[in-house]
Amino acid sequence: IKLYPGMKVGQFCFFQLSSAANNPYGAGASGSRYQGQRGPTASRSHLNFHRIDVTHYPEADN
Repeated sequence: IKLYPGMKVGQFCFFQLSSAANNPYGAGASGSRYQGQRGPTASRSHLNFHRIDVTHYPEADN
């Protein structure tokens, strides 16, 4: 697995709601990529990944 500067490798965010969500997880209104799947679904976060030029970072190992 190649990792590049700026690439996400994991994220967890937890929020306690005081009421029901207006747009629950997976709702079409939120633009979710996980609509209509049947069974386990692999992450689709790679669809948001865009390589960037890191040559201006002195610590980059080119």
